[in-house]
Amino acid sequence: MEKINNEKYLEILKAAVALFSERGYERTTVDEIAARANVGKGTIYLHFENKEKIFFAILEGGIQQVIERLNEILCESGDFQQKFQSLLKHHLQFAEKHRDFYKFFLKEYLSIKSILDRTDQEKLIEMHQKAEQLLAQFFQIGIDRQQIRKGDPSIYTYIFGGIISHFTFHWLIEKGDKPLTEQAPVIMDLFLNGVGTK
Repeated sequence: MEKINNEKYLEILKAAVALFSERGYERTTVDEIAARANVGKGTIYLHFENKEKIFFAILEGGIQQVIERLNEILCESGDFQQKFQSLLKHHLQFAEKHRDFYKFFLKEYLSIKSILDRTDQEKLIEMHQKAEQLLAQFFQIGIDRQQIRKGDPSIYTYIFGGIISHFTFHWLIEKGDKPLTEQAPVIMDLFLNGVGTK
């Protein structure tokens, strides 16, 4: 029974992501999510208090996956640049696999404060900060091993996030006919070497 419930929970989230991506959060109804997930409306309310909680669960799940992968990479042995390449590919593969999530996130990011209650907002902020702290720890390893130049690892975190976000944004806008992961060597070179002549 628990497995079935979990499958339904995931189907509801999948349907909601697709609809939020297509129609936007405000224009999507719980009835439409239920129909897309092929479940009764009552089933949705067994799992979620309201549409806002579905919205929160989607964002929470996405950030949690990033945190888990960062923890894995921090625990891995090996060369910093190899680990960086693994981290970069993971981010790009995640975007490819969860295209609707990224579209939805880009559309609704600025609306989070008006959609979620304060408790959920604070939880997402806390998770986001945790992800940033882990990424900063990772870049500190590169600094300590003298594989990236000395600097503020939190700034490197913002730069990395900005590069990934903009490449993903343009890939989504251009309908992404080519795999986003093809850009990994370009992004890695830009981040590690910059654009200046040597």
